[in-house]
Amino acid sequence: MSGAAKGRFRLNFETVGSIVAMVVGVSALFVAWDQAQVMRAQQHASVWPLINTEFTVDPSPEGLALEMSVSNRGVGPALIESASLLVNGEPVAGRAALLNSIFGDNQPAGSASLVGSSLESNALGAGESVQLFRMTWQANEENVAAFSALGQRYINGEGADIRLEICYCSVFNRCYVSFEEGRPKTVRSCPARTNLFTNLLSDGEAAAK
Repeated sequence: MSGAAKGRFRLNFETVGSIVAMVVGVSALFVAWDQAQVMRAQQHASVWPLINTEFTVDPSPEGLALEMSVSNRGVGPALIESASLLVNGEPVAGRAALLNSIFGDNQPAGSASLVGSSLESNALGAGESVQLFRMTWQANEENVAAFSALGQRYINGEGADIRLEICYCSVFNRCYVSFEEGRPKTVRSCPARTNLFTNLLSDGEAAAK
């Protein structure tokens, strides 16, 4: 083999070796990046909060109550930023508007006793639940009739659609909007506080706990 051929062979071998080294380096970098992504996803999954809400109508003579409760069925704490109460898809801030949407013209007589808690700017731990509000009325004949009629409307599928829309974040600052039903939607950030419970209180005398 001539000297020129040996030079070309040596040059080609070195070039191939450099390319292989580059490929190995890029592959190692990709594997490291992929493992970091997997670890990050595992970290988020290990603290993922999942908010669930429940609206209850209690038409029994011992109860005569409306209740909205919130629970965290996830595996990490939920940092609740804001909450909005929706009736048939429209936001309702005050208690009077809420009761009018639920009962219409057949509202129970007398003032309701209202107890509950403010959700916004609070943390709800995994497995914990909190009562946003519970309104109760005196169990007289008129009120029992109003609740019986309301319960029948819900049985017939004619009751108002009451939903609580909550925006909350995980400890890694991943934020979600949760509806009463369905998978929460990921959002970049939460809107400002709505002071939902304060607005419910402002419609009349009530006691918070």
